[in-house]
Amino acid sequence: MIVTGFGPFPGVPENPSGRLAELVDAAALPGVAVRVLPTLWDTSGVGDVPRGETVLLFGVATSARRVRYEALAHGRDAPLPDHAGARPSSGGIARYSQLPVAALVARAQRAGFDVVESRSPGAYVCNATYRAVLTRAPHSLFVHIPMPGRGETAMARLLAHALWLTAELAAIRPCGVGRARLPASAPSYR
Repeated sequence: MIVTGFGPFPGVPENPSGRLAELVDAAALPGVAVRVLPTLWDTSGVGDVPRGETVLLFGVATSARRVRYEALAHGRDAPLPDHAGARPSSGGIARYSQLPVAALVARAQRAGFDVVESRSPGAYVCNATYRAVLTRAPHSLFVHIPMPGRGETAMARLLAHALWLTAELAAIRPCGVGRARLPASAPSYR
């Protein structure tokens, strides 16, 4: 399994999703590789994601108030500059996660996390990267986190959620072609 976050981009000099990925890495979970991706329209870096791998991508949505599980990646990209100042060349085909996103949201809520399902991942680098990952690894999930408040309490809560979600996704088994099924329960990291 791969867990990712993003580096800085215009308007966000310190991206909390990158910090969150580093904290997941520090937890040294078995079988979990962590990457902090540059916030670039060039998504060729995800081309080395093994086909069929589960990827948990974290990104920040500066206007969000809650954690959002993105059910899909749109085919359109906004003409906004990335961290290097480049703009997208074109969009792509919309892709849906083959994970049971609604069921994951319900489980997260029962576990005490303030999470909602979203079908609006934006049109920035997060969306383009998610679309590229879903092409190779359809049992993947993009999670938009809000900007954490000041202090470590908010980041600690985001980390507790990230560790819980990592365990949940690691326990999911694909059901042949298409969708995956949630197990009855997964280990707790709370």
